[in-house]
Amino acid sequence: MTAGQNKDSSEITVREARQQYFRENGFADDGGYTDKWVYLEFGWLTVPVYNSQSRRKAVPLHDLHHIATGFSTDPKGEAGVAIWEIAAGTHDKWFALLINLPALLYGFVLWPGYSWEAWRWGRASTSLYKGEFADELLDMTVQELKERTVGGKTSG
Repeated sequence: MTAGQNKDSSEITVREARQQYFRENGFADDGGYTDKWVYLEFGWLTVPVYNSQSRRKAVPLHDLHHIATGFSTDPKGEAGVAIWEIAAGTHDKWFALLINLPALLYGFVLWPGYSWEAWRWGRASTSLYKGEFADELLDMTVQELKERTVGGKTSG
């Protein structure tokens, strides 16, 4: 079941939505959070990235940002969520800023209007990077997550 097929965002938990997000994007059941290395694909190029402690703190929150905002994991969606995150604030998650900067750059080059809207939306939003990942976030409904971060809105 996908989010919205049989349940609306006021009923589906973030835990359920995250599992669906993992399945739909071909991620491991645990999101690969504990893997020693992860492999980021950029078209024909696959780049191995050490799954550092800083990355492990940022990525679970990044995944929840995808769920809250509705940005996809294709290059345009990753640029959108990266720009949204920088605008909303990466706070002490330096890895998030580091990995998002290239996406911000290619986003504004390839999709300037879309990127500008993601930036404006991020400035009006609240990033989860202000805190740490906690299981309590997974027990919220998707609607509660959206209200906490993006005021209930999603990307269009």
